[in-house]
Amino acid sequence: MGAYTRMALRTAAHTASEVGHAEKLTDDGHDLVIVSDHKGECPECRPFEGKVLSLSGAYETSPQYRLDGPQPVFASLAEAKARGYGHPGCRHRLVAYFPGITRTPKKQGDPDDYEHRTEQRRLERGVLEWRRREAVAVTDPARRQAAARAREWSARLRAHEAAHNLKHQSYRTSVRRMDG
Repeated sequence: MGAYTRMALRTAAHTASEVGHAEKLTDDGHDLVIVSDHKGECPECRPFEGKVLSLSGAYETSPQYRLDGPQPVFASLAEAKARGYGHPGCRHRLVAYFPGITRTPKKQGDPDDYEHRTEQRRLERGVLEWRRREAVAVTDPARRQAAARAREWSARLRAHEAAHNLKHQSYRTSVRRMDG
């Protein structure tokens, strides 16, 4: 329940920030945005990385340009959302797009990065589960068994992080964190 609550709060904050940013751009008379690019993007958002979106959807009438060639508008923001952009947990951002000035972001990472990050989170949950069991174990044999399993999962996690150059985030496997 704690993990779900944190995800829901992060998603709500991200959505509110994006809506506020889009409203401010619209109020200032600006209609075009470009989607950020980052390592470990999810399959749902991958098609939108580096693409120009129209906030209003009125993009069919005028071609747009960037410094290194034509950059047509890919879709409206509403169309992108209908096709999977901005799902819960999405880390992409919308940035104002200025034709002739804004450059397309460079591609970061590779498609496997998302799967590596997903596996990292699974391993972190396993470590945390066994550490919790260790913390609440009533008998010494149960505590030793849970500690041994926590070490096994932790070793698998460290090996996975090293193999795929992932950042270790110890707070994700700490029993002391407040997660309900």
